[in-house]
Amino acid sequence: MGDLGAYGSLLAYFDREVARVGAQATLENWLPRLVSGWVRFAFHPVIRLAYGIRFDVESEIVAGLAYLASAGPDPALQAFADGASYGDEPLSAPASLPLDEPFERRYNATVASGVLAERVVVVPDNRRRLAELSLAVFNDTQGFFALHMVTGTHALAVCADVIGMDTDGLLSAGLLAAYVTVGAPRYDPAAEPRPASIDDEHDAKLAFACADLARSLGSKAFKRAAQTYGDVRPGLFDQ
Repeated sequence: MGDLGAYGSLLAYFDREVARVGAQATLENWLPRLVSGWVRFAFHPVIRLAYGIRFDVESEIVAGLAYLASAGPDPALQAFADGASYGDEPLSAPASLPLDEPFERRYNATVASGVLAERVVVVPDNRRRLAELSLAVFNDTQGFFALHMVTGTHALAVCADVIGMDTDGLLSAGLLAAYVTVGAPRYDPAAEPRPASIDDEHDAKLAFACADLARSLGSKAFKRAAQTYGDVRPGLFDQ
């Protein structure tokens, strides 16, 4: 685990495990060990796994688990999650680190620097409120990594729900780490969605995540976002 070069071997391993005990048992066995790495590589491993789960495609579940395992768990982020305090409002983020590096290097530096210490807070209705904060960051900035904060939040919820796992601490720690990693951009928490067009794949992922979160969270903010971002590709969710 934690070696992208091992992806092929891990793919074969999880393929055998799913054939041996089934997808659900494999997820129950492995997700708790791997989910702390959900922010790694800009959320892409957990997003791929979530689509496999959401659409019940075993080959994608296998690929997602292999990707998540090869990216590796994140004990440091898990420690921040385990040490989360409880409060009414998320604490403000520290200044971002001035690093001109790829996301993964900046993310690792952020977590290792200790800037998250005593800043991770779980609030009432944590999943909805933090998801809506992530959405506000994207609504205002329309940044590429901010988009992945939204789709990654959706993915973590899908993965956690399939095995009934409490991930509030990981959600709070991971989103704070990701926000600092991408430069802690200023944003208006009340920012409304406005038409955005990045590319077909990311437009579809954003619109679907917003529609799914609108249903699962009962969120008016995500309902408005789903309508706005779905309009970029009319008819995308007619089925």
